Amino acid sequence: MFDRIPLNLCLNRSIFNALLGRVGPEEYMDVKYFRHVDFNVANSLKFVLENDLTKFADTIQFYFTSTNEMNYSEVDLKPNGSTILVTNENKQEFARLKCHYSAYLSCKK
Repeated sequence: MFDRIPLNLCLNRSIFNALLGRVGPEEYMDVKYFRHVDFNVANSLKFVLENDLTKFADTIQFYFTSTNEMNYSEVDLKPNGSTILVTNENKQEFARLKCHYSAYLSCKK
């Protein structure tokens, strides 16, 4: 309700579950479903998942961190994430954690 006026809203399932605290990183096994939450993040992660990161090792290096858009600080997506390089072996885990964190931020806006 907004000023005592009921609003008829359709919430994305991911955002609704995140608001209720019922969503975890394992919910984001497939990034294509996340595009409804954050299209730009989904496209970036799609690139990461579909490409061999060793081909871009000299130009692209990133860690298990994300930027908090509310205060522009770096946040570790897992303990010591700022020291863990994203590789071909762990990029699936990175994608799940990034989606989870981005959905969490969407609920805080």
